[in-house]
Amino acid sequence: MYKTLVLAALCLMALAGQAASQNMTSAERFLRILYDGYTKSRKVPDPIGKDPGRLFTPALAGLINADRALALGELGILDINPICACQDWAGLKVTKIEVAPDGPKRAKATVSLDNAGGQMTVHYRLEAVDGQWRIADIAERSIESLRQMLANGIARRAKELAQ
Repeated sequence: MYKTLVLAALCLMALAGQAASQNMTSAERFLRILYDGYTKSRKVPDPIGKDPGRLFTPALAGLINADRALALGELGILDINPICACQDWAGLKVTKIEVAPDGPKRAKATVSLDNAGGQMTVHYRLEAVDGQWRIADIAERSIESLRQMLANGIARRAKELAQ
């Protein structure tokens, strides 16, 4: 009986480990597909586009939409492409993607990029939303947290508009 319980526990642990590994594989695939739009597509990537909810969590998509609304047709707080941490991605190459679990339905990822000879690193917090990976936050050398930058900027802009 004891051997059966131990064997069952080991099987469950192996299955849990396999599920977590598959989950991280799907998170990495999400990022690879995202960057394919920069490296393989002839179309201009527009990650914040008309529907930021296709890439970002509802909370971050809401901040992106609020920034857009408060900009009143002008350039908002988000003035660079947050995916490539750049304004020009001609020659962008992904050199490495590392993904690790960060809690239930969460992952953290680091993407190393080469853009016209310059090395960049973009850090992601990913969350599973309705079974699909979405970006919860982005950090890179000039942005400690996209989410915090937008939240702070929106609060400042709303205060300015109220005066």
